Amino acid sequence: MRRSAADGWRARARPCFGSLLSIRARGLPRAEADALLSDAFALAARFHDAMSRQSAQSDLAAIRRLRPGERLRVRPETSSVLRRALEIAEQTGGRFDPVMPEGRRGATWRDLDLAPGGEFSVRVPLALSLDGIAKGFAADRICERLRDRGASDVVVDGGGDLALDCRTPQRVGIRDPRAPGVVARVVEVARGGVASSGAYGGISELWRRAGPPAAWPRAVTVIAPDCATADALTKVAALDGGGALLARFGASEPILVEGAA
Repeated sequence: MRRSAADGWRARARPCFGSLLSIRARGLPRAEADALLSDAFALAARFHDAMSRQSAQSDLAAIRRLRPGERLRVRPETSSVLRRALEIAEQTGGRFDPVMPEGRRGATWRDLDLAPGGEFSVRVPLALSLDGIAKGFAADRICERLRDRGASDVVVDGGGDLALDCRTPQRVGIRDPRAPGVVARVVEVARGGVASSGAYGGISELWRRAGPPAAWPRAVTVIAPDCATADALTKVAALDGGGALLARFGASEPILVEGAA
């Protein structure tokens, strides 16, 4: 995604979540803004460490090793994301499901149990992917933290997942999946989340439920009241177009971009 530049912003970018995380804020003294941006990247790192599928020390790796009947206390970041993921799974009838499609014995989100205290258990062995919601959730929390601490405008761009809380609409460019340097569509958003998912060089494992690659739209973009919801609903839209189901979440009609030939 690309946005137009604006005066008065303090901005930083670092690799995170397998992409480039860019955070911009304004309305704060320079030194204070810089300190808060550093704090925001530390928060992002905690989300990444907790839910990385590549790390043997992450909560997802521990869950994958979990046997039925065993209980595991996950980190607060993982607990928060999992709760939202399970809510969306229930509300979409499993069209969004954080359980990996190749899960053993046909496991689904219904085979997860997350107790109020953050303890987690499984009914059958399974593997999770939170790629389709964790980055959006983290972007929301970063945006919320910066606004709570006095920023007047905040834009958090996780690379395909954008959380905004600004006084005026910001121009958001939706990239062409076959030519990432080309902006295919432009939308204007002041607050909420914008998420794009698809053939931008990496496909969430959760897209596998949409059928063989030839059946997928090249890319789907959803605008919703928050980025976590927008992120998750791109997978719902990939399955069946979303439509009325997306409207229940206050989300836009999905924007499909096939890309240049």
